[in-house]
Amino acid sequence: GEIALAESQYNQAIELLRPVKAKKLELTGIMVNLAILKGRSGDMQASETWFNETFEIIKGIDENHPHLAMAYLPYSTLLQFTDRLDESEQVIEAAIRMLTHKGEDKHLATAHMKYARIGLYKNNVNQTLEHVAKAYVLYAEIVGQDHPIIYDLYNMALWVLLLEPYHESGLELMKIIQAKPVDTALDSKEYKRFLAQQAWIYKQAIDSDSAEAVIPNFLFRKSMQSKQSIQDWFVEMQEVHGGESEVLDAWLSIHSAITNEATDRIGQTCDSGLEWFKSSRLVTKVLIAEKCLAMKQFMLPESQSVFEQFVQQSKTPSKRRSVLIAELLKVMQ
Repeated sequence: GEIALAESQYNQAIELLRPVKAKKLELTGIMVNLAILKGRSGDMQASETWFNETFEIIKGIDENHPHLAMAYLPYSTLLQFTDRLDESEQVIEAAIRMLTHKGEDKHLATAHMKYARIGLYKNNVNQTLEHVAKAYVLYAEIVGQDHPIIYDLYNMALWVLLLEPYHESGLELMKIIQAKPVDTALDSKEYKRFLAQQAWIYKQAIDSDSAEAVIPNFLFRKSMQSKQSIQDWFVEMQEVHGGESEVLDAWLSIHSAITNEATDRIGQTCDSGLEWFKSSRLVTKVLIAEKCLAMKQFMLPESQSVFEQFVQQSKTPSKRRSVLIAELLKVMQ
């Protein structure tokens, strides 16, 4: 009901503004909102149609107008959801070019953040590190250092720095973050995800026999108090989180399979074509890939070579990467 009402109101506003030449930018703003609404309701084709009409109108005013860049940002999300990651990356690159030095720092920060996340999707560690740092500098000035967005950036950085070659830098970043204020972000999902990274980096295992099963204490504490078995907890977490996090589901499937030696469940997870492999949670993806490589239980033969290349690419240090890590830690001080 609410979505249908909002769509009706947007359509009415669009029809009123179409003939008014002086209101073209206001018109495109409403079109973008409608495009986003259609996308969220699952009508990707209609969403893309509205976005494309928006682009045509703005380009008729100025092909480098900041409003075009602003419209590109939600459009990049549509491209990601429709498995066009390369196109999404190109759109964000264009947005960054148009927004730089234009006094639109909040939108520029969003563009850098989206570009960093694309790096995680594509396992491009350098891209992620560089643009997390750029987004952080802008966002910290705009929203302060205890906003959930800041903790989202911390998490993105930690999804790289928790990888084995960069673990010491991850510890250093964790110390920096722990000295920061947290009031605004305290109840946010971003802060809870940060606690998960904290649990991971300090090796807070859920039992003494599973040093790699570093499910965070804030998730497992209730089960510890009730003396629930680890196996039962795995099953419960899969039921609770399976629909909202393919990576967590895959991770838990592997650890659960190790516990009960259900090799068929391992095989169902070890496939580079599954949704979890497209996630931005880089460190978790590497963990899953390494487990699959160790067990050699693949649904598809080509997954083995994909996983091998992915793990090597993500974990191989370089001079450029060292410079980017140092710069990231410096700006987050």
